Amino acid sequence: MITYRKTQPNHNDPARAKELVLQTLLPLGFEIISDTSYGLTVNGPGYRSTRQPPLHGISTAVFDFGRSQIVIDADLGGVSRISQLLLVILIGVGLLDSAIFFALWYFLPELNQHRWFLFIPALTLLPWIFIAPWMTRFIRRRCEDAIDKLLRNAAGDYSGK
Repeated sequence: MITYRKTQPNHNDPARAKELVLQTLLPLGFEIISDTSYGLTVNGPGYRSTRQPPLHGISTAVFDFGRSQIVIDADLGGVSRISQLLLVILIGVGLLDSAIFFALWYFLPELNQHRWFLFIPALTLLPWIFIAPWMTRFIRRRCEDAIDKLLRNAAGDYSGK
């Protein structure tokens, strides 16, 4: 599971900061698990597509609202899920391509002479060795940036840094 921890200096009243976090997360489908005067635990609705809001990448988040700082401990289970889904899709496409190209090579006599034909599926998947990790980092960074913005807004730090 991918985890993320962030501490943000708080320039806001803790109750107001908590209210701002709830106003952001509840419309996105987050479920409150625990609610105390200075703490909040929520479960996310799940991240099924990169077209969803990036905060959906949070599967569980624990907020601690103090007078001087806000702390979040988040499990980015949605990011892990999308990464695993990407890997499954790539393996499936690779196996399907390999099976099709092997069948073509095996059953078409004019292709039997060209063994290089069997390497075409590998060449088509080669770029994905670099693209898939980049996409995973991009999705994670997008989720972390959304969490950072949420914390800055809740803490009353509107400078955007």
